[in-house]
Amino acid sequence: MKIRRQISEDAMRRGLGRMEAAASEGWCKTHLMRSVSGALDTPWIPDIDTTIKVLYGNQQGAGIGFNPHKPGRPSHALHACWVGDLHLVLDVVVSPGKQASSSYAQPGLTALLDGLAPGQNPALVRGDCGMGNDPFILELDVRKRKL
Repeated sequence: MKIRRQISEDAMRRGLGRMEAAASEGWCKTHLMRSVSGALDTPWIPDIDTTIKVLYGNQQGAGIGFNPHKPGRPSHALHACWVGDLHLVLDVVVSPGKQASSSYAQPGLTALLDGLAPGQNPALVRGDCGMGNDPFILELDVRKRKL
């Protein structure tokens, strides 16, 4: 595909701001997956991790939860999934700061895996120790058996 035109980040933000939230999310995910799908045709490993983003002011969805650097500050928990060594981000689910555990990351990972084309399934899933609990691992084992 040849790029004919490139728009600015501000123009993209304004355009997505005029769309309904569900429509803009769908549009972004479709185009993001289209841009990385070629890298998923070879064996790959997704990394999944949660990052706490401290917030200042009143921001939608903020919650006071585990925050190692600024205890008591509202924050968001960013559950990110990316292609291991390529550092291509596949999805980020933003949750209130108190929803930082792996049980809140699992639905986003499950939806991402469900949306992959046949033959693009990962070789394995890599996460930190927070992802190493029985419900998380059992869900991935069940999915692998279905393939």
